[in-house]
Amino acid sequence: MHGALLEAAELGHIPKGEGTHATRRDAQAVLAQLEGTVLFAKLHNDPSVLDGLWSQVAGLLRTV
Repeated sequence: MHGALLEAAELGHIPKGEGTHATRRDAQAVLAQLEGTVLFAKLHNDPSVLDGLWSQVAGLLRTV
């Protein structure tokens, strides 16, 4: 995840973090959001819980 975010930042797809540490924190936040949202979708047996995932991730990465 960290490598993918570094590459995306270098390509200009997402804003660059404040050095490597910020990008690692961003990667951890994205992974936590993904895992948590999938967990709630499973708990509620409702895949529509995943509908807002990508906008939430974009918000975490400040791309919205």
